Amino acid sequence: MKRIAIIEELAEAKLTSTFNLSKEYTHIRGYHGCRPLDVETYYLNGIKPLTKNDMLLETLHRLKGTYIDDKKIRNAFEKRWQSELSSEEGIWFTVSIEELLNSGHYMIYGSEFIQAVAADLLSHDLLKNHGIPTIFSIDIPLSNISVDWLQCLESNIIQKNTSGGYHTNSPILATNVISHIHPNKIIDWHNGGEIYFNKI
Repeated sequence: MKRIAIIEELAEAKLTSTFNLSKEYTHIRGYHGCRPLDVETYYLNGIKPLTKNDMLLETLHRLKGTYIDDKKIRNAFEKRWQSELSSEEGIWFTVSIEELLNSGHYMIYGSEFIQAVAADLLSHDLLKNHGIPTIFSIDIPLSNISVDWLQCLESNIIQKNTSGGYHTNSPILATNVISHIHPNKIIDWHNGGEIYFNKI
């Protein structure tokens, strides 16, 4: 039976230092900010860490413009892939929706990796032309989260800290994609902290 830990609720509860997330719960509610081309694919396919080829196709689609050809995009992509790919790749979540609204570049521009490629090509704003700012509510199985991240989450819960994020390298099943919203206003720190208004 699924038992879901919602950190914002747990932070309000009286917990002791012996609190053990894994013994009490099977899943944790996380929030994933993104700019999907098709929201329904998340409900049909879940979320999977992108392969290099998947990421390249996504980059080509989102950065095609009148002044950028495929060759330039591919070259910039390859340089970034070689220099930036790290152990922190995977699917990232925050513990609250509010955190995403205050750090909204995922929803305004999409993938941080693609943002970096776009920055190299001086075409960052092109990323606003595709997709829709979205926050998904996800139930992440605790078995998909590393021990180190679980310990950090437990510590934050006991300290009533509802900030921060965590990640998993495991796919998220479609059955664990619970709901989504399209926020109306997002803070854009890449544009001097101005408010980005979602027109959809």
